Amino acid sequence: MLENIESVFRSFDESIRASTDEKERLVQLRNRAVDVLATEPRVLRVVDAGSYRHGTEVGQHSWFDVLVVLSGKPTSAAKASELVAAAVAPLGDPETGGIGPGATGLGYAGLGDAGLDEIALGGAGRWAVGAAPDDGPPGLRLIPAFEAPSSISAAGGDVVVLADPAKRWVATRIGARETLLSRIDDDGLRPLIRLVLAWKHRVRASMSSYYLETAVIRQALQQPSFSVLWDLCWTFEQLAADDLMTLTDISSPVPRQGVRAAASLARRIEGGYLVEPAAALLRSAVNASIDGDNTIVGDRLRALFGPQFPAL
Repeated sequence: MLENIESVFRSFDESIRASTDEKERLVQLRNRAVDVLATEPRVLRVVDAGSYRHGTEVGQHSWFDVLVVLSGKPTSAAKASELVAAAVAPLGDPETGGIGPGATGLGYAGLGDAGLDEIALGGAGRWAVGAAPDDGPPGLRLIPAFEAPSSISAAGGDVVVLADPAKRWVATRIGARETLLSRIDDDGLRPLIRLVLAWKHRVRASMSSYYLETAVIRQALQQPSFSVLWDLCWTFEQLAADDLMTLTDISSPVPRQGVRAAASLARRIEGGYLVEPAAALLRSAVNASIDGDNTIVGDRLRALFGPQFPAL
């Protein structure tokens, strides 16, 4: 029974990954933005980040995240975002080789994508403040960052500060999360993260992808993998039991730096109302798998991930 479920999960994981064409399109957007940003003196460098760098992207949903490291000290998240928006404004101008309406956007949340006040390329071919359309294809998200103070970066590594979902500046060591994933991944961690993110996108949960990734990593470190189904169940049950509390970012250069689930307490409460039924569905699926009832297992997983989840 468990072997059959594992096989179905592997098949579903393959189906929700970004296609080669989608990756190429987003990389082209990224390269065009990098070329334009290279002409802005206040931009020190750009660094790829997020789910595409981590290998946990969900096709047709995950945006390609790039950190734009700015000179000077951190200002407000809104002002930093405006600076980056001004720097890439030529991308939205068809007369200067713009990439076309609706193709890309900017956000100033951290590595999670909750509560973004995005600057999306609108139909007029200009950058405009407002949420990017949910029904459009994912694009490029440029995330303002600043070099970290020497007191934080003294221990070594490439450390920057960026705004988290609540727009508070937090420190991150470039590449640390990717390294952590590679060290503890047994070929099942990244697919498990992708499954959780696929659920998030399906229910349009306003919570940080980086937070959910952190929760899955915590589960992997606390308990050896038993099966995808059980691992998913335990992850969601822990999220529900913890009421989406702030988690410690073990890949952060700052000891016990927190990772917030959402931009506000209200958003966190909304997320809890989505996590609890997901945990209940998974517990029902686990119980059905123990009883050998494939029909119930399949029904529960399709209720969680949608009708495209393969039949058992």
